[in-house]
Amino acid sequence: MNSTLIQIVKVFLNKIIEPWEYFVTLTFDDEKVNASNYPEVSESLAKWLNNMKHQNPNMRYILAPEPHPKSGRIHFHGIFANVPNWNLKEARNPHTKRLIKRNGLQIYNLTNYKYGHTTVSKVTNLEAVSVYISKYITKELINLCYKKRYWSSKHLERPTIEYADFDEETLLFYIDKDKIKERFEKTTTNSKSIYLKIRS
Repeated sequence: MNSTLIQIVKVFLNKIIEPWEYFVTLTFDDEKVNASNYPEVSESLAKWLNNMKHQNPNMRYILAPEPHPKSGRIHFHGIFANVPNWNLKEARNPHTKRLIKRNGLQIYNLTNYKYGHTTVSKVTNLEAVSVYISKYITKELINLCYKKRYWSSKHLERPTIEYADFDEETLLFYIDKDKIKERFEKTTTNSKSIYLKIRS
């Protein structure tokens, strides 16, 4: 039996005990940045992050990309802390002018960001946000192979990625199926990769 490369991805963002303040989504206006061009999006994001770090020297962040399932246009989800010089504006419905809330939380727009639209909400459940971000990091291991899979500030504990080389039958024999949270498969001409997200 040919050995199948099994990539077991364990992302433990919930080990980062330091408090996070904001959950953020960043999009890109095609008139400013080609949202379908990953290198161009990455360059624009890096410039913005560097600018924000100059304005907020102690800024902490983790960002993960997500391409739209149909168009392929890329946006980012992330968590931030220590950003006293952010300019947040309460988001309002452009037609009714009513405040926009999600799950009872006020949504904000980040006026410091000029590349597209933003949504910002305050973090109230660290564990839930950690799981949410880790989903995008592991998801992009498939969709954005060989490209940067996440952005983070220095001195943060990095996700733990473990690789094992087993045939599929042997691997699944040793892994407790109840601990498998998510499973993704990617098949090419010469190989098959299985990505398992395991509960710790």
